[in-house]
Amino acid sequence: MTPAAPPTWNWPLMSEGITDDDRRALAGFILETDRLTMGAKVREFEAAWSEWLGCKYSVMVNSGSSANLLLIAAMKELYGTCAVICQAVTWATNVSPVVQCGFDLHLIDVSLKNFGPDPVELDAMLGRTGAKIVFLTHLLGFPAVTQALLDVCAKHGAILLEDCCESHGASFEGRRVGTFGAGGTFSFYYGHHMSTIEGGMISTDREDVYELLRLLRSHGLSRELPTPRIVEGVDPRFTFLLHGYNVRPTEPNAFLGLRQLPRLDGAIEWRNRNLSTWLEALDPAVFHLDFDLSGISSFSFPLLLKQGGPARLAEMRAVLDGLGVESRPVISGNIARQPFLANLSPKPYLPNADYIHESGMYLGNHANVTEAGIRAAAAALNLAMASQGL
Repeated sequence: MTPAAPPTWNWPLMSEGITDDDRRALAGFILETDRLTMGAKVREFEAAWSEWLGCKYSVMVNSGSSANLLLIAAMKELYGTCAVICQAVTWATNVSPVVQCGFDLHLIDVSLKNFGPDPVELDAMLGRTGAKIVFLTHLLGFPAVTQALLDVCAKHGAILLEDCCESHGASFEGRRVGTFGAGGTFSFYYGHHMSTIEGGMISTDREDVYELLRLLRSHGLSRELPTPRIVEGVDPRFTFLLHGYNVRPTEPNAFLGLRQLPRLDGAIEWRNRNLSTWLEALDPAVFHLDFDLSGISSFSFPLLLKQGGPARLAEMRAVLDGLGVESRPVISGNIARQPFLANLSPKPYLPNADYIHESGMYLGNHANVTEAGIRAAAAALNLAMASQGL
C-alpha cells in the first residue's frame, strides 16, 4: 500500500522565490524611479554579481537563453564558425544558438556521476571532430568541471564555455562555475536559485568578450562600448558596428537581483540540505544514487531507476501524481531525440543519455519543500517501485 500523501501535498516543480517584501520594495522602486529601462541599477547589479562570482566583467540580459545566444554569437565574431561539442542532456537553448549561428553541433554523452562529459570520451571527440569549442552545461546544480576535463580542453586548445543557468554557486576546488572558461551564462528565471522574474547574465574575465557582449546586447551600437568607436561619416550616437540583438534587461529586474543576491548563499545551503535528505531517504537498491556531490548547488531532486524503461517510468510518474508531486524529465531527456534535432547527422551513440531519457525524472527543490515531505515522498516511491520491480 502506498503511504498517505506527504505534508508538502501540493508539491510543484518550482516555487516563487520573490517574497512579499520583494514585491513591496519593487512597487516602491517603480513608483519612485525616473527610469525603468536598462540603466544604473543594471550596472550596479552587474558589478555586484561579478564580485560575488569572482570575475572581472558581467553583462545582464533578459534571460538565460539570451545569455547563451550572445555568448555563442560573440564566439562567432571572434573565431568564425567551427565544430562545437555540447552534452546530449541539456536544455534546448544551449544547443539552439550553436545551430542558429552556423556552428557544427556534436553531442557527447554524459556521466551518471555529475551529468558532465567523460573526459576520455571528450578527448576522443575533440580529436575526431577538430571541435574548437566545448559548451559545458552544469546540470541540476552538479558542477561538471573536473581537472581532467580542463586538461583535455587545454591539450586540444579548445575554448571552454559554461552554461550555469541552473547551477548558481556550484564550485570546483573552491572556485565557482562560470569562471573556468571564456564565458559563463546564468539564468534568473522563476524557480531558479534566485529570480529577477526574467533575466540572465554572462560573466567573463576577457575584455574582448565583454565588449562584444555589450555590443550584441544592444543592436551592435558603438555607444554601448566603454569607449565608443568613432567611424567617419556616421553619427557617433547611432553607429552600428556589427549585427546585434535587443536582449536588454530592465531596471526592475536588476533591482530584484540586488535584493536577492545577498540571500543566494543561504538558499544554496538549504537546497543542499534538502538534497542530502532526499538521497539518504531513497532506496539504493531501487534508485541510482552514486552521484559526485562535491561542490554541488542543488537545483532539483534527481530520480533514476536502476531497473527502468518507459513503462516503469510511467509507473513512477503515476505514483508521484497520486501524491500531488509534480515531476518532469531530466532537462529534455536525450536532446538528440527531440524533434528540433531530427536532422542531426550522424546520429550519435548516447547510452547514458538514453538511460536518463527512459528511466529518469526530477522533482522540484525549493523553499516550500519540507524534510517531512521529502521523507514521505521517498518512502512512497521506495515501496511502490520496489514492489513493482519484483
